[in-house]
Amino acid sequence: GINAEYGLCRGAVHYRGAPTADEMAAAFQGQSVDDLRRAPNLLDFVIDNVELFAVDDNVPQLDAFDVPGVPKRRSHLGFLGQLWCFFVRACKSITRSLPTLFILFGLTLAVSLLLGALFADTRFVGAPLPEIYLQCPQQFLHLCAQPQHDDFLSQGSMMALALGLVGIASSLEVYGGVSKRVFAREQRNMSTLAYFLGTQFAELCLLVLAPLVFVAVFQLLASPTIGMIQLYYVAFGVFFAVSGVGHVISIAFDESRGIIVAVIFVALSTVLGGIQPSYEQVESTFGEDLSRYVLDVSFVRHSITAFYLCTVAPFQHIYNLENTLKALRFSFDDVTMSIVAPFIIGGVARIGALILLYTMNKKLR
Repeated sequence: GINAEYGLCRGAVHYRGAPTADEMAAAFQGQSVDDLRRAPNLLDFVIDNVELFAVDDNVPQLDAFDVPGVPKRRSHLGFLGQLWCFFVRACKSITRSLPTLFILFGLTLAVSLLLGALFADTRFVGAPLPEIYLQCPQQFLHLCAQPQHDDFLSQGSMMALALGLVGIASSLEVYGGVSKRVFAREQRNMSTLAYFLGTQFAELCLLVLAPLVFVAVFQLLASPTIGMIQLYYVAFGVFFAVSGVGHVISIAFDESRGIIVAVIFVALSTVLGGIQPSYEQVESTFGEDLSRYVLDVSFVRHSITAFYLCTVAPFQHIYNLENTLKALRFSFDDVTMSIVAPFIIGGVARIGALILLYTMNKKLR
């Protein structure tokens, strides 16, 4: 880990408990006590068990360890060196964290299997011909002009809700819990930006792979009319948006409150998706101007819009979708922006997380 040698030389470490024989064997990889400094997992083992690190300026700093046969290494690294070390450490932490991997990949697989099975017989039957629905009473005319059968709205809404919950739950581990203690322990000797970017790059590897799992299974079971690439972008956008918000929540709140706030955020985003309650109901509550901004901050709104428009696109030459899209406040001109918007939400949230880390760093100093 970054400056691990420096920390162990100058600081006081307090362990959570004596390691077991299996933990010692795993950390030292069967090497003798004389070669402990050469054990590649020793520092990771110590770091994982440290509760408190206190710098003692009265202890002289050691720039390097004099280990026979091992080149001397300076304890201070530049920005790129710190970035690489934090990236490697985050990758190792991810691979060792089975609960995090299960939440992201196991639950993503479960969601794709469930939604694929539920929507295996998805149907879309557009609105009847104008000469038919124009016979309805005037007060029911807008209802008669809607599709006769439409599973795509509920499909998109359930997909955004389920993937949102999975993504935000797994993202709470990135900067929460043990990661907060690691940050507090090393903030004096590290770059906050390097720490942030290193963990972001490591998590991005997971965020790229998780939508692939969903798309592969869901596309096989449900066979939606949306293209695989478009479905991947929609799913990736959901994961990217909620993970950014999850980072902010994990830094701002403790673990017990964080998961509650995360669930509330996803639930509110779903309520503000403009589907149920409808866009008109949201507009009547917040007003015409404010409702537009309220719906814009909902990742669910953008995800449903992109999913629905890409899914019904093949039907626009079969049915007249004008009244349907007008009622939902959708437009085929909004496809690109609806796909990009969740990434903007995730990017803004990550900037907020970085600001919170800098604020925490300033307080710890």
